[in-house]
Amino acid sequence: FCVIGKQNEPLYFATYDEYGDKGLYFQSLVFCSLDIVDECVSMKKRQQDMYLGFLCPVDEFQIYGYTTNTNVKFIAVIDDRKRPVEEEWRAFFAKCHGAYAEYLRNPFHAI
Repeated sequence: FCVIGKQNEPLYFATYDEYGDKGLYFQSLVFCSLDIVDECVSMKKRQQDMYLGFLCPVDEFQIYGYTTNTNVKFIAVIDDRKRPVEEEWRAFFAKCHGAYAEYLRNPFHAI
């Protein structure tokens, strides 16, 4: 899971489960998917839905995306064997967006 800032800089990056040692590989997948995110955002300009959904398959993984109104991006790389449910990922990204907004509203967070 990765949070990418407005200038495509990583704000948060984490790997989970048995993939903890493949951080660099997942970072490359996330940054390669940013072109697809930009393409999806340009096509969805008129829509209010920030959930981009399934972006692309890579090896045995699926990449899902979400973007905010301020162009902060949330990217998840998911093991293909886990068969992600679309609505669960939509809800997950919405909760992440809410948590990120709460973090930004905190007057004591580091800028």
